[in-house]
Amino acid sequence: MGTFYKKTDEGEFVEADKDVDELFRKKSFDIVSERLKKEKDKVRAEIEEETRKNALETIKGEARAEVEAEYKTKLEESESKARTLDIQLRRKTIAAEYGFKPEAEQFLGDGSDDDMRAKADTLKSSFSASEQLPSLEKTTAGPAISEFQKKTGIKVTV
Repeated sequence: MGTFYKKTDEGEFVEADKDVDELFRKKSFDIVSERLKKEKDKVRAEIEEETRKNALETIKGEARAEVEAEYKTKLEESESKARTLDIQLRRKTIAAEYGFKPEAEQFLGDGSDDDMRAKADTLKSSFSASEQLPSLEKTTAGPAISEFQKKTGIKVTV
């Protein structure tokens, strides 16, 4: 390696190997620092993106779990009540469509619309069949005497 000299204020030349080494270290440090800063920024951007993505999902999951635990029973009660009201509304609607009285709604069951309509068809056909049959009237041909009365001879009047 060569020897380096520098000129002092008095105009003399002195050996400057120590100064050159120091300058080389400083320049090398600056170059390496700049490259490390670029890599650091790149890695930081990747980590931030991944962290934000994971953090969002984690926060959503934690919030959902907390809310579900707090409102789960209320939600179940509300859903149950909504199902009950839906069934009642469908019963009333189908009963009105078929011309049934409000007391007959309960016989439609609590299945799907098709199930309720099938039961309504069955009920309507059974009611219409009973309306077509002539009504039987009770006829009495006078006082009837039972076999027991004939044998014993005791008369019973009711």
